[in-house]
Amino acid sequence: SLASPALAAITAAAAARDSQGLLDALREISDGSASGLVLEAQELRTVEEQTVVRVELGDAIRRADVHDMELWLDEAAQLGLDAGPERAYCAGLRAALDKIAQADGVFEPANFGEREAVAACDQAEFHQDFDTSHTEVPGAADVDDAVDAGP
Repeated sequence: SLASPALAAITAAAAARDSQGLLDALREISDGSASGLVLEAQELRTVEEQTVVRVELGDAIRRADVHDMELWLDEAAQLGLDAGPERAYCAGLRAALDKIAQADGVFEPANFGEREAVAACDQAEFHQDFDTSHTEVPGAADVDDAVDAGP
């Protein structure tokens, strides 16, 4: 019936755009009539998770935050997303940051993020002396294209 608790839960989840709640409510229907809808809700949930990962990865790239990039690249791998250009960019950025850190002995390689990289550059006065025109991070152009294309 239209007044059943299961239908009310489905309607509420759909109205709230709560894909996990919708999936849970559809699974509650035990007569098998919602099996097709369950599959569609599962697909919706998967696409939603992939979109969140892509958005967060793009934000980490824009901030040049290597730690966040690595976190979201791991999430992308778990979801089966192709993030080859982003992974190459992250590796290239990490290598460039390691090179900068080692050049002045400011930090040991690899284990610092954006704030620490800026502090390292400030301490080493790279902001005045470091010529970025000759520094290219491998994969950067591919990542720019991928980020511009969106999810």
